Amino acid sequence: MKILSRICDKVELPETILVHALKLSQDLLDARSKVKGITIPAICLYSLIVACKESHINKVNTKKLMEIFKAYGYRISLSSLIKISAEVTVPMVPKSSEDYLSVTIPAIVSNPTVKGKIMKYYHSPTEYERKLYRATISVLAYVDKRRRGGHNPYALAATSTYAGEVALSKMEKRRPIFSQRVVSESVEVAEYTIREQFGEFFRDALLSFLSQVNC
Repeated sequence: MKILSRICDKVELPETILVHALKLSQDLLDARSKVKGITIPAICLYSLIVACKESHINKVNTKKLMEIFKAYGYRISLSSLIKISAEVTVPMVPKSSEDYLSVTIPAIVSNPTVKGKIMKYYHSPTEYERKLYRATISVLAYVDKRRRGGHNPYALAATSTYAGEVALSKMEKRRPIFSQRVVSESVEVAEYTIREQFGEFFRDALLSFLSQVNC
């Protein structure tokens, strides 16, 4: 699956897209035995297209991605992509908060207020997205999955993204780039929900994480 990593780096796609595409491609690989003539590069391309579409990433389209794959030596026909879409089915599983980070992080980073602040500290939004994703995943790991039961995973993803930015700002010794209100406006989750979830789940998780990185 190195091709996915190389393509995402070339196009400067967020790490959340790479993680989503890798997970989807693995599911498709497990299911492809039922259909003949589908190559691994075709599955990788299809997975990347779906990951971008689900996360509302419009900087690259199918044609552009096909051209990039071709430049790397992988000729993939449109008919093979259609075949995957039509004939390979992947069992639907409930999405976790981690899965929704591919939606919440790009939505927040694309907020005009956030964009301006990012460039004060980073070379590009992509660099920041990758650091934010890693920090968010790290903090989220300190929240017991059993405690999350009964809570909307999308809302928890939104709150965890805020917690990830707080953690990142502490580690980099700077002011936070966005607030709970900005998260609320960007991902359409009530601000009071983010505030309550941060207190209930993420304040202690954040402290535990920061203690491990000596912040």
